[in-house]
Amino acid sequence: MPAQSIHILKNTANSNFSPWYEVNKADEMQTPEWTFYANQLYKWK
Repeated sequence: MPAQSIHILKNTANSNFSPWYEVNKADEMQTPEWTFYANQLYKWK
């Protein structure tokens, strides 16, 4: 069954890059409501 709920994050720290977040090689990424850790982040090849 597909996901039935989604969350849209607004990048309030960088309005020029919004809604995307730039991920550096840090151990975590802070958003206004959540903290994401390196093992939770994925990208397309």
